[in-house]
Amino acid sequence: ATLSEAQMAGADLDRADATAANFSGASLEKARLSSASLVGANLNGADLEGALLRRTDLSGADLTDVRGLTEAQLALACGNADTILPDGMSVRTCGAED
Repeated sequence: ATLSEAQMAGADLDRADATAANFSGASLEKARLSSASLVGANLNGADLEGALLRRTDLSGADLTDVRGLTEAQLALACGNADTILPDGMSVRTCGAED
């Protein structure tokens, strides 16, 4: 799916399969992305301020220049070595024990 520049503030995308979706520059403020698959998704420049990322799979996702993302949000999500995060941020590996 191509959702670049989409205005999706407050959207309910719980359990959505957005594998390889293009959310570049999208507004996802306060969106619910719990248990969503964002594997390989392009979130470059997206606004994730206040977005709920509980159990969200960010494996291989590109979060370059994402806005509003916090370590607290990432602590609820998971990714892998191919996940591209803003400088200084990290995400636990999917399947890894806390």
